[in-house]
Amino acid sequence: MCFMKHTITFTDDDLLLGSKPHNCPLIVTGNVREQKVNHILVDRELVVNIIPKSMIHDLGIIVKELSKS
Repeated sequence: MCFMKHTITFTDDDLLLGSKPHNCPLIVTGNVREQKVNHILVDRELVVNIIPKSMIHDLGIIVKELSKS
């Protein structure tokens, strides 16, 4: 099995959004279990990933499928 590692980097020029500087987190759209998820936070530094209970329900995930870790 081969895993590819990709790195996303930013420069000071990336802080410019139109005429205003910004430092918003990187948020992307993706699919989980063939459901569109509009706000996925990309942050490799996070210790905890939080998903709302409503999103778990919308994705059809049942409590028995969740792990405590």
